[in-house]
Amino acid sequence: MNVAPTSLLPPFHDKAHSVAMIRHLMDIVKTAVGVLNPGQIPALTCNQPLYTLTKQIQWSWPTRYGEDRFIVMFGGLQIEMASLKVLGDLLEGSDWTGALVQAGVYTSGPADSFLKASHVTGTKWAQQVTARSLFSLQQSSYRDYIQTLTDASEVVPFEDSCDARSDACPQSNSGTSSCSWSWLCWST
Repeated sequence: MNVAPTSLLPPFHDKAHSVAMIRHLMDIVKTAVGVLNPGQIPALTCNQPLYTLTKQIQWSWPTRYGEDRFIVMFGGLQIEMASLKVLGDLLEGSDWTGALVQAGVYTSGPADSFLKASHVTGTKWAQQVTARSLFSLQQSSYRDYIQTLTDASEVVPFEDSCDARSDACPQSNSGTSSCSWSWLCWST
């Protein structure tokens, strides 16, 4: 059995909001990765503002910490916020926020903030509920369609039925696209 050595660090307990601490972190990570996986380029994930400091270090000391020596990526929070903002852009103009208000789930202020992902937890919850509701409605509609058929050989698979409905109806296509994007975001 081959085991891949890995290491997740909280490398220090002090606050990391300084160039010196981030450089120290990068040195520790480089050493640890060199021991665990010789020759591998270290990868760091940082949330703002540490990401900005780390990129400034890469640009200021390119021979030691350059972009060819370290991979620096946004952390999970920034990636999640970017995904939520893309979903908000897809839903803009669809009256999604109006539906949330009309259903009594939220008032207009918080509902409008979900399009900009101002509140990550609330936005995520509202979009998950919406995606689940749309999927449930699609399944209910498909079950109704099956019951109207007299010949079992005429049954179209669920996915094909959804694709046909999306092609025939622009509103359905918009909902299907948003729902697909939501499932993609939440399945990772």
